[in-house]
Amino acid sequence: MQIKVKPIIVLGRREGWFCHSDGSLEFVADGEALAHKVAELSKELRQKLETSGTLLEDTVVRNEDELAQLQKDALEADAVLVYLIGVMPLQSLLQWGLPILVFSGQHTPMLALYAFGVERHSQPGITIALDFPDIDEAIQLLEARKKMQKARIVLFGFLYFDEIILKFLSKYFGNPIFPLICILIISSVRFTIFLKTVSIEGVAFIS
Repeated sequence: MQIKVKPIIVLGRREGWFCHSDGSLEFVADGEALAHKVAELSKELRQKLETSGTLLEDTVVRNEDELAQLQKDALEADAVLVYLIGVMPLQSLLQWGLPILVFSGQHTPMLALYAFGVERHSQPGITIALDFPDIDEAIQLLEARKKMQKARIVLFGFLYFDEIILKFLSKYFGNPIFPLICILIISSVRFTIFLKTVSIEGVAFIS
C-alpha cells in the first residue's frame, strides 16, 4: 500500500536561491539557467531517494496564486514534499490537511527553517529533512502509518494480554484487535519503522 507524495518546488518570484554546504548562497535569475538547475534538482531527487516510487509529478510554484491552484491537484496525495529554492509565503499549505516534508538541499536547512521553523513546533505533521535519507525515512513513516490504519489486525506479543493493554491498543489503532501470537499483517514494514510510527503520537512500547 504505497502512499503518494506531491513534490512542490518553490521557486519564488524572481530568482532561485541555492544553498551550499559552506553556508553561501548562489542566486540564479529566472530564465534558462534556472530552469536547467531546477531540472537537475528534480532528477537528483528521484535518483537519490529509495522511496522515489512514491513521488508524483513535480510542480514548480512562483507565487501564492500558483500554490492555491495546485491544492486541487494535491488532493490525490497523502503528503507534500516542499523543495525550497526560493522564498514566498507558504502558510496556506498548513490548511491543506496533509503532512509536509520540507527540504532545501543536502545539509542546508536555512530556507526550510526560514519557511517553517516556527510552525514545526506548533503544527503537527511538519518534518524538516536535512538530507535525502531523512526524506526517505519520513516517507517510510507515513507509509507505515497508512498501512497500520488500514490493517484490521496489528499485534505484537504473546497469547496473553492484560485487559488494559488490549483496550489501549484497540483505542490507538481504532480497529478490532485479537489475542493472537505475533501477528504482523504488514510484512513490508520494518519493526523499527513501526516503532517510530507509533512514537509520533507519543506512544512508547516497552519490551
